[in-house]
Amino acid sequence: MTSAPHSPDRALSPAGRGPGRAAAEAARDEPAVGWTGRVMTVLRVVAHLVAVNLLVLAGTLLGGVLLGAFPALAAGSAALRGVVSGAPSERLWHDFWSTYRASWRRLNLLGAPFWCVGAVLAVDALVLASAQDGAPVALWAGLAVITAYGAVALAFLLPSARRGEGAVRTWRFVALAPVLSPATSAAVLVTLCALAVVAAWATVLLPLMGVSLPLLLTGWLVEHRLDALEAAQAPPEPESPATSGAAPTPAVDSRTTIE
Repeated sequence: MTSAPHSPDRALSPAGRGPGRAAAEAARDEPAVGWTGRVMTVLRVVAHLVAVNLLVLAGTLLGGVLLGAFPALAAGSAALRGVVSGAPSERLWHDFWSTYRASWRRLNLLGAPFWCVGAVLAVDALVLASAQDGAPVALWAGLAVITAYGAVALAFLLPSARRGEGAVRTWRFVALAPVLSPATSAAVLVTLCALAVVAAWATVLLPLMGVSLPLLLTGWLVEHRLDALEAAQAPPEPESPATSGAAPTPAVDSRTTIE
C-alpha cells in the first residue's frame, strides 16, 4: 500500500503555508497597502493646504489686512515647511497662531516697503488704464517688470525673515536677491504664472489653495536657494592628518626625561 504524496506546504507551517508562499502573499498585498498609504498622504497634504489657506485669510482679516497680511503669510509659510519635509504639523492651529503672534511686529516692519511699492504700482496701473488715447506699451511693460520683480522679492522675504537678520540687512538682501539668483527668480515666476493659469481655469481652487499653494511652491524654491548660499558661505572644516595625507605628529610622552 503506497502512502499519499508528501505536501511541502503542510510540513513547513502549522497553518499549512510555507515561508515562500507567505512571502509571496505579503508581496502581493504590499502594493495595495502602499497605494492606500500614498492616497492618504495626498489627502492629508490637501487638507493641510486648505487649512493653512483659511488660517492665512483669518490672520489677514484679524489684523485689518494692512497689519495682518505679512504676519499671516509668514505664519502660513512656516506651517507649510512640514509639508515639504513630509511631516505636516499635528498642531496646526497652535503653531500658526504662535508664529503669527511672535512675528507680528517684525513682519509688519519688513513688509512696510512692499505696501508702499504696491500702492505706487496700483496708482500707476489706474493712471495707465484711464488714459484716453491708451497708454504706450512700453509703460505697461515697465509696470509688469516692476511687478514681477516685487513678486520675486516677496517670495524671498518670507523665508529670509526666519533667518533672524536685522531689518536693514534683510531688506538689502531681498532687494538684490532677484538679480543675484536669476535661476531661482525665473523658477518662482514660472511657478506663479503656471498657478495663475490653473486658477483661471479652476476658480474653485482660489478659496481653497489660492494662497497656500503659491506659498508652498515658492517657499520650497527659495529655501533651497538660501540653503545653498549658506553652505557656500560656511567656512571649510579643517582637514585631519588622515585625509590631508600628512604624516601624523608622533605623540610625546611627558614622562620621558632627556639625559
